[in-house]
Amino acid sequence: MNQQCDTRRNRGRWILILLALLFFVPIWAAMYLVQVWRPEGTVNHGILVQPVRALAPLHASAVNGAAPHAGYLSGRWTLVYALEGDCDEACELALYHMRQVRLALGKEMGRVQRLLVLFRKPNAHLDALIDREFSGLDVVVAESDAPFGFRGSIHLVDPLGNLIMHYPAGRDAPGMIKDLKRLLKLSKIG
Repeated sequence: MNQQCDTRRNRGRWILILLALLFFVPIWAAMYLVQVWRPEGTVNHGILVQPVRALAPLHASAVNGAAPHAGYLSGRWTLVYALEGDCDEACELALYHMRQVRLALGKEMGRVQRLLVLFRKPNAHLDALIDREFSGLDVVVAESDAPFGFRGSIHLVDPLGNLIMHYPAGRDAPGMIKDLKRLLKLSKIG
């Protein structure tokens, strides 16, 4: 009888240990994966800004339209191109991509705005180019270039005013379209 009780106790201990392992092993594995493992592939086409950077209000004077208000970068998704010098071929291609990406969004295009940030007054060529090819593009002359660190890139700013992604020069517009469609579908803001 005593031996039978010991066998039952041992069996009960093993069942308890097994149940504890079934509960704790997945938790430990998840904690390990969160801290150590990073997936190699991503579905986004742009380069994520990590950590996400909250942009300060844009201190700039308007070139076309009204001066940007303190919450200009809030409330809508914004495609931003920051231009240091003259608008060369790469600049024109970036502006073209921004326009085409917004148009490709169809009924959702009202949720996205385009902004060209200059660091000096535009020349006559740029003014004519914007009037002729890129109507609806907001253009401002910024007081400093602090908010944008990626030169020659199209930046994506979320409706909360956070810089979340950038697309280096030469990236294809279809990738931007896919990213924006996915974000607009999943986002309830902007």
